[in-house]
Amino acid sequence: MEKQHAVEQAIISGSGTFAKGSGVTAIASSLSQKIANDPDWLSMSDLGIIVGMAGVVIGLLVNLLFQIIRNKRESRYQKREDERAQELHNAKMRAIRRQVNGRSDPKF
Repeated sequence: MEKQHAVEQAIISGSGTFAKGSGVTAIASSLSQKIANDPDWLSMSDLGIIVGMAGVVIGLLVNLLFQIIRNKRESRYQKREDERAQELHNAKMRAIRRQVNGRSDPKF
């Protein structure tokens, strides 16, 4: 299970880094296009902008997907922990009530 968490964390971190890097690529490419100032045909900087923007979108979608997966897993874990805590509390309360009522039954 720990290996799965490490893989998910690596993907989340990597996709965030990829999205940021792609964003920088898109901005740098758009600046080079402005400098070249030749909008008549699809230049390398135009391709760089398209690839950079696609990279940002893909990176953010992957990041979002794995964040959702992690949140669901943590939610299930927290629910189980809450149920265990409630069971323990109920058992302790039953034991206290038995003691108060004069019964010393060892069962909870």
